[in-house]
Amino acid sequence: MTTSAAKPAGGFVWIGLAFSIGVATSGLSVACGMEAGIVSFFGPTMGTRYRVSLAVQAANLDMPESTGPLQKMGQPSIQSRVQPLVEGLLAEIEGQMSTYDPESELSQFNRSESTEWFTVSAGTAHCVAYALEIAEKTAGAFDPTVGPIVNLWGFGPHTRPREPPADETIVQALDRIGHQYVAVRAHPPALRKMRPTVNLDLSAIAKGFAVDQVSTLLKAQGFRAAMVEIGGEVRTSGTKQGSAPWRIAIQKPATGAGEFQEILDLTSAAIATSGDYQNYYEYDGVRYSHTIDPQTGRPVQHQLAVVSVQADTCMESDALATALLVMGEQRGYDWCVRQDVAALFQTRQEDKIVSVATPRFEQLHRAPLREPRKQESMIWQTFLLAGAVFLVAILGMAVGVIVSHRRLKGTCGGLANLRDKQGNPVCDACTDPAPDCDGVGSKASANFSSQDGPY
Repeated sequence: MTTSAAKPAGGFVWIGLAFSIGVATSGLSVACGMEAGIVSFFGPTMGTRYRVSLAVQAANLDMPESTGPLQKMGQPSIQSRVQPLVEGLLAEIEGQMSTYDPESELSQFNRSESTEWFTVSAGTAHCVAYALEIAEKTAGAFDPTVGPIVNLWGFGPHTRPREPPADETIVQALDRIGHQYVAVRAHPPALRKMRPTVNLDLSAIAKGFAVDQVSTLLKAQGFRAAMVEIGGEVRTSGTKQGSAPWRIAIQKPATGAGEFQEILDLTSAAIATSGDYQNYYEYDGVRYSHTIDPQTGRPVQHQLAVVSVQADTCMESDALATALLVMGEQRGYDWCVRQDVAALFQTRQEDKIVSVATPRFEQLHRAPLREPRKQESMIWQTFLLAGAVFLVAILGMAVGVIVSHRRLKGTCGGLANLRDKQGNPVCDACTDPAPDCDGVGSKASANFSSQDGPY
């Protein structure tokens, strides 16, 4: 497993992604530096790190009597009250779903060979139910029973093998794979195996689930505007001071911490990224990524390096990012178009990375005309229209004067001394100017001659 420490880079904090509970890594960045009105704290969880940022202006807070006037509290007070709640929730989720903890609910279920209902927490049942739903929706590209194959290739909690597994070993492991061999119920919450040897691995969805749960906790504590991130899986709610959105940067694969493919403005949305460029190993010149195709039992070999998915919940983003990385660039893109999914694909093409966005992603982040620009355009249109009306009025007045042969006595307009080659006044409306216009007319005549030459 490879994880990267947080590092400031151009106003962003770059965060190395690790699949939940430490299976793999890729790259998102969160603009969560020292900002006015933002309280941030972080810590270890699920083999990676979590970060919470809270907007604490009064407009971003609900203040029930049980929580008090949060906006009047300092950062230490808010952090000391909220951080233990967040870390307690994260520890509870790890105790339910970690495959690294032998006493977790999931580890105990995996060791059991019983085909009877196995009692679990409501959170585990909910997460497994959604994982099975995504497995059906993606025709098995996402499969929570893929754990034995992941372990076989050395990307699980065990020691990495010195060489890739033999073909016959892969075939044997595939007999233990299949989301159709797991059942789940909500009341009372329990899991059931249809095949005794099947195992569950929620590594590709548990982080997203945890992000959503922390977001719900923060909302219950009175925070309407917050950003929660675990190992790069992000969910935002509300806006910061002055209605500013949360800014999330998608890193280019295999580049430095300061190089980004996209910088997104997110308001009440979630995004997750899955990539193959950090957790892999090479053997005899062949690169083996942590992303395993559940149908072949082998690491994917296509050119898709990274895929990022935006959705309403982080659990959905997390699972779909994994499924699309298994599908590959073309199949995954086509699936997203049919399902109206917002995704950004980064694909290797020779010595460069090519970025392709789905129509839904384009609609959310690359609209040609956003509302602030519309307002700015309307202001300029108003100024231009007013100017045109003014010019038309002046022209109409001039035409009226010329046609009626009227004279505007005493208003030389500064042009009394300007005359044509025949000595006639240029300003026909000022043939008999007032004496106090003479000085102005002389200056205007000099300026006119120096700029445009004599008649």
